[in-house]
Amino acid sequence: MALQSFRVSVADEILEDLRQRLAHTRWPDEPAGAGWQYGSALAVVRDLVEYWRDCYDWRRQEAALNSWSDCDGDVLSVFTRDELLTDVMLYWATSAIGRLPLVGAAGAPAAGT
Repeated sequence: MALQSFRVSVADEILEDLRQRLAHTRWPDEPAGAGWQYGSALAVVRDLVEYWRDCYDWRRQEAALNSWSDCDGDVLSVFTRDELLTDVMLYWATSAIGRLPLVGAAGAPAAGT
């Protein structure tokens, strides 16, 4: 597949559905004084949901993402240090700048370590 440019574009209906779902969240009871003992503190999660529902400007973020020249295409080369894929590096080969590293990931540790 040749490189194809793309843009982030989320329909208004999807964003409205998300806002409605966040507005209708059913919150659990929190044991007194639990705080972070059983996971995320309920008050923090409620604040985060309120921010996403009422304050987060998706369109501004969408515009910021779309200000980059994004492309979709095949991975052109994969480098692995050994057969166990302990370290993986993906490259995009271009005539203008040569091999551009895209993703580096550390996999499972090698046997015996």
